[in-house]
Amino acid sequence: MDPAPASPRRPWRLPSPVWGLNALLASLAVVVFVTAERHQPELLSPALAWWPLAIAFALAERCVVHLHFQRHAHSFSLGDIPLVLGLLFCSPGELLAATVVGSLLVLALDRRLPPIKLVFNLGLFALTTTVAVAVLRLLASPADTLLPQTAGAVLVAVEASGIVSVALISTAISLSEGRVALPT
Repeated sequence: MDPAPASPRRPWRLPSPVWGLNALLASLAVVVFVTAERHQPELLSPALAWWPLAIAFALAERCVVHLHFQRHAHSFSLGDIPLVLGLLFCSPGELLAATVVGSLLVLALDRRLPPIKLVFNLGLFALTTTVAVAVLRLLASPADTLLPQTAGAVLVAVEASGIVSVALISTAISLSEGRVALPT
């Protein structure tokens, strides 16, 4: 018998720095969530279960809108719609569960993302949801009814979530491409 040919050695590579970013996202999501839960009162009495909201997040993530303009394209999901509903009518824990479960269903089962992207997206959704909850709880006063100020607070919370999302996606792209773009 001839001995099996030696397999070529693959050079050892450092793991992608995006894995470090993923760990940071998860850690920050936990810290922001616990801080918002501990220090801020409920805005409204929860009136919506988490599972219909999870379905709404899954549908929003599945039905991505693609806009093409000249040579550029921009894609976005309609995830802000269930986010607004969850901010107003769910407890923060149920909103977080709905966001992660609904998004996980689409990202893992439909899009079949590689593990690094799946973990990044779930961490991103968890962190941006907790940021929205924290901002809303800071700006809106606790009440049993919706006040006009609540609409403005929800708008600011959703926009804060969007800003964090764009910044983290840009960071992940820069890390995965091996370059960090600093503002000039």
